[in-house]
Amino acid sequence: MRFLIPPKAKPTAGFTLIELLVVILIMGILAAIAAPGWLGFMNRQRVGAVRSDIVQTLRTAQQQAQQRRAVVTVEAANVDGQPVLRVNGAAQPLGGGGIQVATFSFNPADGTKNTTATTLSFDYQGLPIGGNLPFVFDITAPGNTSRQCVRVETLLGSIKTLSGATCDAFSP
Repeated sequence: MRFLIPPKAKPTAGFTLIELLVVILIMGILAAIAAPGWLGFMNRQRVGAVRSDIVQTLRTAQQQAQQRRAVVTVEAANVDGQPVLRVNGAAQPLGGGGIQVATFSFNPADGTKNTTATTLSFDYQGLPIGGNLPFVFDITAPGNTSRQCVRVETLLGSIKTLSGATCDAFSP
């Protein structure tokens, strides 16, 4: 007598709808947790890139003033949401859309801010002209999550980078 063993049913391959929904829900939660950190990281990187561009442009302007034996003027502006430095009128876009660049200087007598100062000039020796030192290029990201600045400190034209509240500190 032969016993026939019924063939085993083949399991179906794949995922159930509930399993897929759970995975998608977990991915959504992880993305919601990571997104603010990622945006903050990107803003810090863009602000750092603009800061680096400003430092390089200022050093180049000092060198041009020395080589040409002429005054070189640097002006910061924001054109269509893009930060721009104008060196003797020639526009040089800075990296990072959405980043804002403002300028100010300090009154050496009492340390108050002068927000009307928009240009910095270097003489034929590459030294800053005028009494508007320290002169600050203030760089901020959307929502002020990241703030850095480039400061031309002394009559010798030393360039310093700072971040956060130290940008507003007066140091003669």
